[in-house]
Amino acid sequence: MAKVNKQGSQDPEKKAGAAPTKGKQGAKSSQPRVGGTAIQGAKSTQPKEITATNPQQQQADSYNRTMRRRMEHLGAGPGQTSGVKDPRQKRLEKRKRRIEERKQEAKKVAATGPRTISLGRRNTYFLIAVVAVIILVVIVAYFINHH
Repeated sequence: MAKVNKQGSQDPEKKAGAAPTKGKQGAKSSQPRVGGTAIQGAKSTQPKEITATNPQQQQADSYNRTMRRRMEHLGAGPGQTSGVKDPRQKRLEKRKRRIEERKQEAKKVAATGPRTISLGRRNTYFLIAVVAVIILVVIVAYFINHH
């Protein structure tokens, strides 16, 4: 369950006995400053012009930032009706897309016909070494059994 901060939920022990001291007044006040640190006349302090004609969109624009984030998280709001898909649906679509791409690749390869097999230098040396070792084992086994 989410922790909810309420406006008067500080320890009663701290409030009861201690009076505020003049030495602690400064930038680290526990109470938030009204208006924040924005300079007067800044763009963020100007009233926002509503450009949307849709009443639902106007209502969503009027919400504060935290409320908009909550609405987005819940999948509600005017812009969220058809655009949001659950993660499972996204995974399924992605998997289908990958399978289709693989099928297309297979069709391209099949259409080109048979290809010549080309081995790299390391593979060729490895195969020659394996064949040589097998031949040596057979020769040694032959000499041991017949002499």
